[in-house]
Amino acid sequence: MTKIFFLEKPTLKYSIFILNAFLVIGLSFFPTPDLPFFPKTPRWLEQLNFALSIIFIFPLVYQAPKLFRKTGIEISEEGISENLSTFRENKFLWKEMVQIRFARVLFMKYLLIVIQEPEAYIKRQNFLHRLPMRGDMKNFGTPVKIPIYTLNKDPQEILQAIQNIHQRVFEQIQSLKADPHFKEQDSL
Repeated sequence: MTKIFFLEKPTLKYSIFILNAFLVIGLSFFPTPDLPFFPKTPRWLEQLNFALSIIFIFPLVYQAPKLFRKTGIEISEEGISENLSTFRENKFLWKEMVQIRFARVLFMKYLLIVIQEPEAYIKRQNFLHRLPMRGDMKNFGTPVKIPIYTLNKDPQEILQAIQNIHQRVFEQIQSLKADPHFKEQDSL
């Protein structure tokens, strides 16, 4: 069975985490200077900053395990698996996919996978994932948006790998259908 795995750039992953950690944790404890020309920060604003730091530390802790696991996109004869966009692995089978295309938002590139039943897919997700998926459905026509700007390969290489493996799967299906002993089974 053919599998191709595109890894995420580790330096970018660590840089993003360190920047988030500094913004959430470091800035809340950054002292305000006592200079005559620099206005003193009100006490309530310091307390609000501290409270927001405590609240925003939870996504940072949630993001930490991603630093120590192998993240990327795997393209196989079964379909496409990815663990880039969320904190768990998503698998999309070839039979569920309708179309694959790219989108660019500012400097970020995304792989968009149009699936057969997008509303059913959205309903299977938890509440925090449903909200952005509905926005992606409205903006891109699909809830599946995989960030590929952090991968070590350019989008054309990824698309070429997808097309090659999909072509092999299609040829295998056609050869099976040509076999007189083959019976197509309906899935329930």
